[in-house]
Amino acid sequence: MKACVDAARFELVESIYQQMAERSITPNTVTQNTVLAGYGKAGKFQEIENVLLKMLDSDTCQPDVWTVNTILSLFGNKGDIELMERWYEKFRNFGIEPETRTFNILIGVYGNQKMYDKMSSVMEYMRKLSFPWTTVGNHSSCN
Repeated sequence: MKACVDAARFELVESIYQQMAERSITPNTVTQNTVLAGYGKAGKFQEIENVLLKMLDSDTCQPDVWTVNTILSLFGNKGDIELMERWYEKFRNFGIEPETRTFNILIGVYGNQKMYDKMSSVMEYMRKLSFPWTTVGNHSSCN
């Protein structure tokens, strides 16, 4: 699957999904995160949402903090703050707790968008939860 994503051969990704389903093989979270990142790099945002919704409905392949970080980076770096925030809330409601990297992604996106009030709010939230302060770097890819 990774080779297909890296080569941007998304028609093969869909074919592999079909073959897996025919053999009753369920993709795992790592596989889905790889596909999500590839779709993001290719700008296939509808496909991203389709995979995410399937993951949220799955009993065996649920999103994890890597999924969160990938999605926040993808939508945030695209400049779609509303969609980034909506998915952040969905993931939180789903029970996925953010980590330092998650907060750094939010801080970086808000800073790039000159949304300093939101950036400060994230930093204050981190302080209240005793998250370690780190240097925010380039978060264009999370995996």
